[in-house]
Amino acid sequence: MKNLLNVFIAVVLLIGIIGCKDKINGIELDAPTIAIKAPGLIFADDAIHVSVTTDSVMVFDYTINAKAKIQQFKHAVDGDEKIIPEGKGLDEYHGQLTVDVPAEDKVIAVKLEVLDANNRVCEKSFSIIVKEKMILVSETSVSGGTPELSWSALTGLGDQKLITLTSNIHQLTPPNKSIWLGFGEGWLYEQPNGTSFPTTITSGSEQWVIEGVDRRFVHIDEQGYRWARSILKPNGAANPAGAGSINWDTGSIIGPGEFTFMYSVSRCEAGINPGATFQWKQDRVRADKNLNGNDWNSAYITETTPRFNGPRMLGYRGDGAKSCSTPAPQHQGLVHRFGWLWKQNTPDLEDGLAKTFLLDANHSSMVVHTPKNSSNQVQNDVVKSAFPERARWVLWQDYIGNNDDVDKAADIEILRTDMYVQRGGVLIFLSNGTTPATTSIAVPLRYVSSDAVNNTITLKMWSQGSISFEAASILLFDANLNFLKGVSLNP
Repeated sequence: MKNLLNVFIAVVLLIGIIGCKDKINGIELDAPTIAIKAPGLIFADDAIHVSVTTDSVMVFDYTINAKAKIQQFKHAVDGDEKIIPEGKGLDEYHGQLTVDVPAEDKVIAVKLEVLDANNRVCEKSFSIIVKEKMILVSETSVSGGTPELSWSALTGLGDQKLITLTSNIHQLTPPNKSIWLGFGEGWLYEQPNGTSFPTTITSGSEQWVIEGVDRRFVHIDEQGYRWARSILKPNGAANPAGAGSINWDTGSIIGPGEFTFMYSVSRCEAGINPGATFQWKQDRVRADKNLNGNDWNSAYITETTPRFNGPRMLGYRGDGAKSCSTPAPQHQGLVHRFGWLWKQNTPDLEDGLAKTFLLDANHSSMVVHTPKNSSNQVQNDVVKSAFPERARWVLWQDYIGNNDDVDKAADIEILRTDMYVQRGGVLIFLSNGTTPATTSIAVPLRYVSSDAVNNTITLKMWSQGSISFEAASILLFDANLNFLKGVSLNP
């Protein structure tokens, strides 16, 4: 992908919505519609005007609605037409259209067209008018590193600023998709204290689906840190037992060899009878069907205390569960930074992969852990072909169960924030050390754009209030969470 950051546009949002016209009132009832939007773009008179400094890309998010079901959807860029078969038979379909933008004066014609099962056609056509532009680099621009991993920040190092990495050795592959909640911006940072989480939260071109109405609330602590807060089993009540899952649809079935990486910051405390037994179910990967209670071919991270198996990863394989020990957040009031990479296995084969890391007061270095069971076997074979459900959704479950002691735990408080998921790509962190062994705080950097030709990737920074940029570093990991290179941000 080419460098999206070099597309400079004056206003912030393009949204075009059209329907099918008739001769009576201009809009035919229940006709299909096309909605299209993209950050940083404005649509005027069927045209978008952009200025670029290098070859770049524009990414459009579109939504097709057709009550009579989509019969065919296609789009064309400069006459190059492509039929999108994935939407056929659906009444709603979401997708992305990527348009290459050359660094030259050019007019690019774009057309989207949908045909429904009643043979009604809707289309959206517009032009992208490209002008080449020179850019002046700010005097605050800084850079550093080595050819193996170098970096540059055109507007300096700081919160919410952009940093671009390049390497002459390591391939800087971007994620296929990613989503975040928190990281110093977005819905969580826009809401006042006590706000109840809605059922959906938009983040970039992706969307969180929130379960459990009035279970999670915005909580701003004494240091100004913002959390999703839940109080479970108030005064020992049997319900609610869950905070309401925070779900993300990764967009398609996660196939063999494909991975998701989840990261969040969390705390858990038990108020009354803190020594009582209960299970805290945390990060989870599961199939669409699992959302209604079926656990087949899914896996999750959990803490059970004070007896049973302790912190672990549990995988359901349709014909039973498999448990492996791994460091996991525990209900002891600590601030936990937890990352979990889950690579899907080929059904019935042990070719998957799971890796985790935990950073808190009891885990002061970034040790990447491979979960293993009591027989020293790796947890890598969850999916079984006898059971059709395949992983697609990732979520934070925050469910409290197995609370059966006479002296039950109560007033359990769960705080969670800075949630991030990516599917595929390399893994890049802002840290306070140049190696995992010297790192006690690590924050994933959000992907913004990339340039495959020059092997660059641009990300958005955030200090998380705990990392000094003057003493910060970048850590690069491959798709298997193997450490590749660290580089200091001290120019």
